[in-house]
Amino acid sequence: KERRLLIRTRFAESPQLHEVSKPLGARTQITFFREPVSNGAYRPGRPDELLYSIDEGGAENFQLFLLDRKTGREKRLSDGKHRYVSPLWSHDGMRLAYANNARNGRDMDIYVADPSTTSGERRLTEVQGSWEPLDWSPDGRRLLIVESVSANESYLYWLDVASGERHTLTPRNARKEDPTVSYQGGKWSADGKWVYVASDKDSEFLRLVRLDATTGAATVI
Repeated sequence: KERRLLIRTRFAESPQLHEVSKPLGARTQITFFREPVSNGAYRPGRPDELLYSIDEGGAENFQLFLLDRKTGREKRLSDGKHRYVSPLWSHDGMRLAYANNARNGRDMDIYVADPSTTSGERRLTEVQGSWEPLDWSPDGRRLLIVESVSANESYLYWLDVASGERHTLTPRNARKEDPTVSYQGGKWSADGKWVYVASDKDSEFLRLVRLDATTGAATVI
């Protein structure tokens, strides 16, 4: 198995991606742009292909690119006009999920695309507000997503990737006077039956919680 780690650090004008291949090893810079690189991820199954996001123009107009490190060629995966955030590879590296505001320039819908083809992207669901993907289920059939209302309020859902049907994991409060709840992060269990997340529900502090993916029932860990 290869042992390589991507890091983001700043040595010049803006943060860029670097790679470290062994403990205490020297870093190797990978990207060299004036604009900051916000994140990067190896493509599963194709470690010589690297996804990264650039804040083009410095206005949080994040764009996605795929770099083939063998050839040095770069492929733009976004349209250059709209905002693309939270790119997330499927476990087999065949699909890429992300959120963008291409529909109306405001709301962050959830999309899936296959970067290996020219068939384009597919919008899984239309939403209002700020949403983003969190994790692919182990079988690749479901996508865990979060709706962020504010720093203190968010909700979890999962999408059926084939149909786009949205399922609620953490319902909104029944009454406006009820305290808001924040869910941070979110990962499927290895068997796909549970979702692990940090939440401040019924607590002053964040706690690790396990959610039943079918019923949404929560167990504090």
